[in-house]
Amino acid sequence: MEQTKFTLLLSYAVIATALSITVINLLIRGLRRQMLKKNVVPPSFGIWYSLLLLTLSVLSYTAFHQFNLALDVLLLRNPDQFWLECIKTASLYLGISYMVFVIWFYAIGLLNGIILGNRKDLPEIESNNYSYVLIKGVLLFSSVWLLVMPIENLLRLLGPRLEPLFH
Repeated sequence: MEQTKFTLLLSYAVIATALSITVINLLIRGLRRQMLKKNVVPPSFGIWYSLLLLTLSVLSYTAFHQFNLALDVLLLRNPDQFWLECIKTASLYLGISYMVFVIWFYAIGLLNGIILGNRKDLPEIESNNYSYVLIKGVLLFSSVWLLVMPIENLLRLLGPRLEPLFH
């Protein structure tokens, strides 16, 4: 039972990491394409990418923690379709965390327009504008950090539950 849980959690972590990198690359594909054309990666792009990965890691950790708790419930319930329930729960948790990240990625773009004016990411990153990248990244990270508790509650609400043994 513990080996099954360890294997599922390890698989979950590997898949979540790969999906996190994929989601970030999809969100900044135009910017990334321009960086790859020039064969020079400005430090500000590295900071921006790192802050995006850090932010998504916080959401993935929240989903990972709730998946760990859900696995305990699923192992106690011992359903007939244990593997299907695990896959459904894992995909639900990861899907919600990535959906929140994508929504807040675009919301921060709007908030950033209010705070710093109408600026485009590519010229700011090419000119190594660290303050722009840090303000935008920290704004994204701090707003997602504030959402961790409501997301945990949502994931707990949507996760598997134990049915009482008595009525």
